[in-house]
Amino acid sequence: MNRFPRIGVLGHGRFGAAFGTLLEQHGHHWTAWDASAPVPDGHAAVDLDALLERAELIVVGVPLDAFEAVLRDLRPRLQSRHHVIDVCSVKEAPCQWMHDILGDGVGHAGTHPLFGPLSIARAEPLRTVVCPSARHPETARLTRALFASIGSETADQDPS
Repeated sequence: MNRFPRIGVLGHGRFGAAFGTLLEQHGHHWTAWDASAPVPDGHAAVDLDALLERAELIVVGVPLDAFEAVLRDLRPRLQSRHHVIDVCSVKEAPCQWMHDILGDGVGHAGTHPLFGPLSIARAEPLRTVVCPSARHPETARLTRALFASIGSETADQDPS
């Protein structure tokens, strides 16, 4: 039986907080870290290294203009056991950055959740676009499974 990886959310802003709530509602244990936003007790990592120690599947929920720098900071800290997904609303640049920075050594997949805090509150259907990396089919499988586990339909698409 495959055990679902521990989930770490890097960034606990509006989307990260809403995503954490969805994870909890669907029985997932998760940890989050954010340099400037509060994380609920029981879910907070004391720093980025603690987050990475406590999680295998890392959901990077930072603004697009910070994403590349965050990946560059993350890369030397990541191990082959980690899988990284983004939740940016655009896909070409984030997927290319993950390809270039994380390479073959760290599994990665792009995602675009077509939902957010407002649509979650209105109980609208959840849908997520997954942009898998051909180099990391296991990460793509885990990514689809994660979103399916919170009730989201998934569809694969090319980042363009």
